[in-house]
Amino acid sequence: MHTALGDAGTALDHARKIDLRRVPTPERQARFCVDTARAWQRFGGPGNAFQSLQAAGRCAPEELRRSSVRSLIASLLDAPGPTPSGLREFAARRGAVA
Repeated sequence: MHTALGDAGTALDHARKIDLRRVPTPERQARFCVDTARAWQRFGGPGNAFQSLQAAGRCAPEELRRSSVRSLIASLLDAPGPTPSGLREFAARRGAVA
């Protein structure tokens, strides 16, 4: 919610308090990781966003097939600064590169 309202910092503060193991299903765990990746992307942390997406893939890889997630991955590739190591390959495997 905080990310959608433009306050990615507060969203990340809340995310740090969540024990992923206590989230009941792999799909919800993955969605939490994707939401955290969105917050990191908006906060200016593409490396952390990529780590969150990798965690989502470990929880429930099918969640990474969503077009909104592929768009998020593509936006990380276009972010200014260095591209996180492994992101291009990750994006290619998910069809997130043109």
